[in-house]
Amino acid sequence: MDTDWTDPRSTIGGVATGDNFYPRDDIVEDIWNELKKGNSVLLAAPRRVGKTSLMQYMEENPVENYKLIFQNIQGINSVNEFFERIYTMLLTCLNRTQKAKNWFKNLKKSKTIKKIGFFHRY
Repeated sequence: MDTDWTDPRSTIGGVATGDNFYPRDDIVEDIWNELKKGNSVLLAAPRRVGKTSLMQYMEENPVENYKLIFQNIQGINSVNEFFERIYTMLLTCLNRTQKAKNWFKNLKKSKTIKKIGFFHRY
């Protein structure tokens, strides 16, 4: 029986980054191609396959003229907390231009969310 064992550099528990990240260049390229077309991308996969690691890798290595902000929203437990996080992320993105930031703040002050639900088309 061969007892030589090589560590596969897998990370159990935390997000795999740096040398522990397994590059998936084909997936990253597919995501960038869709984003460049103006499309949204949904990553759906079983637990522990690297979705978060992939997003953090893309945030740290964006293509030219793109700035990414990755936020893990898994632990959010309420609708209000979710929209508060989205609002904060939008302000972070808009922070570079004061005009856009002021417009969004004024919009938020003038609008309130009364009900959130599913839209059913019959």
